[in-house]
Amino acid sequence: MKYYQSLISGKSVFYLLPKPRFNIKIRIILFVWRMVSRFQKKGGQATLQQVDKISTQWKFSFDSEVEEYLFAREMNLFVQRLINLRHRKALCLERASIICGALRLFGLPAQVVIGRKRSMTAIRGFEFHAWVVVSKNYNLQMSALDEMYVVQNRQQIRELLSHSFLVEAQIIDPDRLAKVLKSSRKTATLAIGIVLCCMVEIWLQNLSRNLAKQEVNGGINHLL
Repeated sequence: MKYYQSLISGKSVFYLLPKPRFNIKIRIILFVWRMVSRFQKKGGQATLQQVDKISTQWKFSFDSEVEEYLFAREMNLFVQRLINLRHRKALCLERASIICGALRLFGLPAQVVIGRKRSMTAIRGFEFHAWVVVSKNYNLQMSALDEMYVVQNRQQIRELLSHSFLVEAQIIDPDRLAKVLKSSRKTATLAIGIVLCCMVEIWLQNLSRNLAKQEVNGGINHLL
């Protein structure tokens, strides 16, 4: 265990983590069983909404963020084993939702994050992936990453949005966009909105390509 902890934390210190009592483990087992059933019956959105309503049931004290993180890792492994027993073929969103909910029961600041692949070299079978983060300052960290991304990639953003579906729909004013992207400060201030516009535009372009392919395939089938 000490070697396992040192691999994760990068420190030689051994952390004596709190151990949930037997009755708590039983309640976690029942929680996982209920959440798997909920996901299968009502889907991911309903499950995530339920996770948002979960309040702290058991509060443990930790001497450091490393200790809290190591405890979260142990609970993650425990819940993963339970999910495998209940539904071995569960995919990332189902697993992330249940793990996040279990961690929140212990008062840990867990959140589900859903991301989209950025490159053609990523796994082709799945366009999106979901995982869990445990961080008190996660929203601030993500805002900082958004600001850094848009400031460093202003040229690519300009090329994507200047002649976009959003411009055609008059949702974006290309002249005002160009003025914003000329200023690092204005770009950073509007980072979240710019990222959302990029995501919507990419989705619209993919949708347009898919519709075009369907029309072409439909025309070929008609000729045949």
